[in-house]
Amino acid sequence: GPPACVRCKRRDGDLDVAIGDRYYHVACWTCTACDKALALDHATDVGNGELQCDRCAAQIARVEADPRGNQYDSVVSVQRQLRVVTPTQSPVTGKGSPATVVARLPTQSGSARHQQELLRWCQRRLAKRSAFRDGGVRVSNFTTSWKDGRAFCALLESAFPALIDWSKVMQQDARANLDYAFTQAASLGVPRLLDPEDVTDLVVPDRRSIVLYLMELHKAMA
Repeated sequence: GPPACVRCKRRDGDLDVAIGDRYYHVACWTCTACDKALALDHATDVGNGELQCDRCAAQIARVEADPRGNQYDSVVSVQRQLRVVTPTQSPVTGKGSPATVVARLPTQSGSARHQQELLRWCQRRLAKRSAFRDGGVRVSNFTTSWKDGRAFCALLESAFPALIDWSKVMQQDARANLDYAFTQAASLGVPRLLDPEDVTDLVVPDRRSIVLYLMELHKAMA
């Protein structure tokens, strides 16, 4: 049959953009960070079907290389530093009304290893999900890989298949998918540390906030 678009996974329509053996609809040929249309000579392939404009690729590279304020000693030590409050604004974008905010976390040695273990856990869960679901979802970082909401939904589906309606996920936009994932996770007792706009409104979502939320998902799925 015809090849599927790397981004939307659909086989319908004209796949007018090709990179090697990978094909994209023109509408899907956009930066996965800022969602702007890409020029062929100003696109960076960061793997797993993700494409970024030069500006976002450079900015993300700086964020990922900066160790300050994004390191954790252990899951337990981080969870002890969460404090429940009743704010009127999100700590990330100043919007929404989350039930918790994240306290300032100290930098600890050895924390990069724990983050890598968490990322590998996510990747293993998503690989397991691919065994029963076409159109695999892959993650390579704690920022842009989660921006469209599908990775959160897929992670939940890997442990609780009845919790996620994947046909719904494929039809929704990023904000709706994020809200869907956070709402469904809340039914498992996962605190809603993020609002959709905390992820969608930033070119590079806050890595620390996503790591903390994934730690809570890890607890619920253990």
